[in-house]
Amino acid sequence: MGHGFRQLILGTVLSIAASQWLYGQVATPVTTMVSTNEAAVTNLVPPDIIVDALVIDHDFDTGWAEAKGRVVITKGDQELRAVYVRVNTKTKDAYAAGDVVLIHAGNVWRGDELTGNFGTGEWETGEWSTEPVQSSTISQEPFRIIESERAKITTNGYYDAYNTIVTTCTNEFQDCHYHVHSKKIMLKPGRELKLRGAKYYLGGMPVFYLPRWAKDLRPDWGWTIYPGHSSRLGAYLRTAYKYRLSPVFRAETHVDLMTERGVGLGQDIKWTLESGFPLFGLSKGAGYGDLETFYINDQRPVDDDEDLATSDIEEQRYRILLRNRYTLTSRDYTMLNMSYMSDTDVLEDFFDNEFRVYHTPDNYFIYGHNAEQYSISAGARVRLNDFFEGVNRLPEVAIDFMPQQIGESMYFYQGRSSIANLERVYPASNTNETDYSAYRFDTWHEVSRPKKFFGFLNVIPRIEYRGTYYSDTFATDSVTNIVTSTTTNPVTTVTTITNVQEVIRGESAEFRNVFGIGSEFSFKAFKQWGEGQDARRHVVEPYVNYTFVPEPSLLPENIYSFDDIDQIGKSHTARIGARNKLQRKEFRTTGYSPYDIIDVDLYTYYNLDTKDGEDPLTDIYMDLEWAPVGDFMIDARLRYNLVNSEINTFNVRSGYTKYGKVRTSAEWRYRVNRSSLLYGDISLFPYVQGWSPSVFARYEMEDSRLEEAGVYLRRTFDCMVVRMGARVLPGYTRGDGTEKEDEINATFELWLTAFPEYGFRDDMSEYGGTDY
Repeated sequence: MGHGFRQLILGTVLSIAASQWLYGQVATPVTTMVSTNEAAVTNLVPPDIIVDALVIDHDFDTGWAEAKGRVVITKGDQELRAVYVRVNTKTKDAYAAGDVVLIHAGNVWRGDELTGNFGTGEWETGEWSTEPVQSSTISQEPFRIIESERAKITTNGYYDAYNTIVTTCTNEFQDCHYHVHSKKIMLKPGRELKLRGAKYYLGGMPVFYLPRWAKDLRPDWGWTIYPGHSSRLGAYLRTAYKYRLSPVFRAETHVDLMTERGVGLGQDIKWTLESGFPLFGLSKGAGYGDLETFYINDQRPVDDDEDLATSDIEEQRYRILLRNRYTLTSRDYTMLNMSYMSDTDVLEDFFDNEFRVYHTPDNYFIYGHNAEQYSISAGARVRLNDFFEGVNRLPEVAIDFMPQQIGESMYFYQGRSSIANLERVYPASNTNETDYSAYRFDTWHEVSRPKKFFGFLNVIPRIEYRGTYYSDTFATDSVTNIVTSTTTNPVTTVTTITNVQEVIRGESAEFRNVFGIGSEFSFKAFKQWGEGQDARRHVVEPYVNYTFVPEPSLLPENIYSFDDIDQIGKSHTARIGARNKLQRKEFRTTGYSPYDIIDVDLYTYYNLDTKDGEDPLTDIYMDLEWAPVGDFMIDARLRYNLVNSEINTFNVRSGYTKYGKVRTSAEWRYRVNRSSLLYGDISLFPYVQGWSPSVFARYEMEDSRLEEAGVYLRRTFDCMVVRMGARVLPGYTRGDGTEKEDEINATFELWLTAFPEYGFRDDMSEYGGTDY
């Protein structure tokens, strides 16, 4: 910058001198004035340096040059503005005064005076102004330096400032919710911010002091601290430091301190492959994935309410998780998910948010290809831990044919074929079951012919075939053993006991043939009320779906069962129902289109092949979606048993959201004689600044037991969020008679809105499901 400025002054003088010489008006010493009524704009070599001012004066003897009036010096992304600039072309010293603005790499310095040297690139300032953010001393989003006694730019690219006030709040200083007063700050734009002797204030009250503090300004860098307390872990402090290893790989190092459990350690590696990235040199695509590890020498591997003698959980506990999604082309993709853990309870104890979603990990690798009329998948599924139950598929290949027209005919075809090596595996602790396996090839095909009769009745007859090959089957034999015993005490007694045992006998390979025919009948009728945007339309669609499948050549009781394919048997039914919709018009980007206010499907299955005493009609089903207004919805599923006149299952959930006012949801899950679970939550004034209380609860009516409840209070400011809360899981009596103790969790969180992923913050999915 110093060399460029010297070129600026020298070029200006030479150009003015040359013009004066041409007109015979050169004077010594040279003092050149440009009329204040016409600005002087000077382009120097190199051409990216430009000086713009109303007046430019230069003294060749002393080397001092002066630029006055709206001075602007630009070079690349650097810009210096002031009312007055004085620079020495020999020593390269410079002084600027009056509304000084120095812009460099997107950062803005403002003040009344600036002293520095273009050669060394170091600058020092006087006392800085305390203007709002748009005219703050330095701007490095999202930080604001409100006030500074003096500052300088160093040769290593740092901006140093002394006795500064720093914040990310956007309010006037007197209204800032927090600020930091630092004896010295060192800022390297886009890289890092360092504070020395930093006092932290909430409002005007000092809360703590740090002799040194640093924040990496690059993406994916920073600390996360999760404080809290729970009955299971004790007081805990979960910490993570995030950093980037390369443009592709990021990392997180975890250290979790738990008073009841010890120290947990973890190392995560995450990656993001941008479009065009070659994976193993095979192709160029895009994807993402992660490798997560966790280890702890658990001080209390078995809870106080569990039996240590019967537990198989040891002190050395761990979890390894590997996931990857990669899109090779627009049609090809791969998916990988692998989870290996030390015991069955490690998720529940240390990863409660994951445990709420699934108990048994799903380990698989899948390659998929999507074409216009078919899709192919090849992969494997395997159980890695022997304390879980599952079905190994090593490997499995499948091809699916989407419904498609056959040539130019009126017939349509769809189908699926798969081949797999299957193995049913039971937990090692289950000594009552024996693992079994078989190779299976399955192919299913359906041909249909849609037709319309009388201009309204849709008829879709179909014919289908399924063929399945099993490498192993079995038969069950009944073996009767008669045991006779004679006792004399003193009377002779003869006792005969008959034992009947089921013995499974392995059979050879078999091929199962399943044929089926059917037809679907339906039509639509509607009536409309009103006109234009206020119009309402009722649509009704009665339908009957008839299916006949004769008895297969191989029955389910002679097949090793792995999934629903192996349970196919004789069927002769008709699904009878009617679908009703109430619609209104809704404007979208392409114009007005129908919007479903209510969509309800009511149906039943009529058994056409009943045995003596059987009722052909047993259950009625209902599927309901209701959205009376855009902010409110209800979703329900019902199964009602006509024989017993009772509800077998009923799931209903609802939700209402009014931005800035309220957000609430409720759910009821009912299973006859098993469970009647209620869940509800409500948050007041979410998404906006101010106070926002939230509560949630889960209650099991079948056992009259409160399963979980929690309350949280959140205060959102313009630049920070404070949240505190607690949840409780009351104890209960387990099925084996043991007692489960109460579990209480409490947390306090604080984070800056500019850095929501960092700070004293916990993942709220660990505390009640919904992120309030």
